Amino acid sequence: MVKYSVETKLKAVSLYQNGIGTREIRARLGIKSDSLIYPWIEQYKKHGKKGLKTKRTKNKYSGQFKLEVLSWRKQHNESYQKTAAHFKTRL
Repeated sequence: MVKYSVETKLKAVSLYQNGIGTREIRARLGIKSDSLIYPWIEQYKKHGKKGLKTKRTKNKYSGQFKLEVLSWRKQHNESYQKTAAHFKTRL
């Protein structure tokens, strides 16, 4: 799995906010897939620049919390990214 720097992610978000499409951003910055850019945009909206930093530790969640998250996702028919943003967690 390719890891992208915070600077690359920030540049991608900035280009997107300036009206550049994800295909063009991918081509300019050498990003493997358009689908990588959307979570960066969501994380930036929710958490700013710190949302783009790779987290080194794993969070431990209770079984009850996991069930609540999955239930909410199913009930609202949302993506994993939007569900994570709703619960202020990371994928």
